[in-house]
Amino acid sequence: MVEHLEYNKEKNIYICPNGCELKYIYTSKTISRNGYEIKKDVYRNASCNGCPYRNQCHKSKNDYRTIKVSRRFLEERQNSLNNISSEKGILLRMNRSIQVEGAFGVLKEDYGFRRFLTRGKLKTVTQFFLLSFAFNVQKYFNKMTNGRLKAALFEKEIA
Repeated sequence: MVEHLEYNKEKNIYICPNGCELKYIYTSKTISRNGYEIKKDVYRNASCNGCPYRNQCHKSKNDYRTIKVSRRFLEERQNSLNNISSEKGILLRMNRSIQVEGAFGVLKEDYGFRRFLTRGKLKTVTQFFLLSFAFNVQKYFNKMTNGRLKAALFEKEIA
C-alpha cells in the first residue's frame, strides 16, 4: 500500500521499507463507466531480489514492484479526513449517530416495525411514507415540548 511507503516530493520517488526506490515511469489515464477520467502515476523499482520484506510488500510473481498512485484521490481522502476530524465534523458525526441510527432503533423497537406488511412497490412506499410521517410528527411534538424547535444539532457533551 502507498501509505506504507515514504514519498520524496523533490525526486518524485517512493521509498520502500528496505530502502529501494520506486521511480516514476508514466501516467496512466482511464475513464470510468460514468465518464470520469482517472489519472494515476505509475512507479516501479528495479528489483526485489533478496529483499527481506518482499512477501509482506507484494505478491507479484515479477521481480519488481509496481504501484499506481492517484494524486487526486490522495488529496480528496486527506481533505475528507481533515473534515471529519474537525470540531464541526465531530459534531456532525455525533449527531448522525443520534439522529439517523436512533430513528431505525425507534422504528424497530418502539413501533415494532420488523417488516413491510404489504406487497408491491407502491403499497410498500405508501406504508413507509405513513411510518415516516408518524415518526416525524412524534419527533416534532417532542422537540416542541422540550423547547428545541430552533436547535438542529445536539451540542457535544462530556460525560
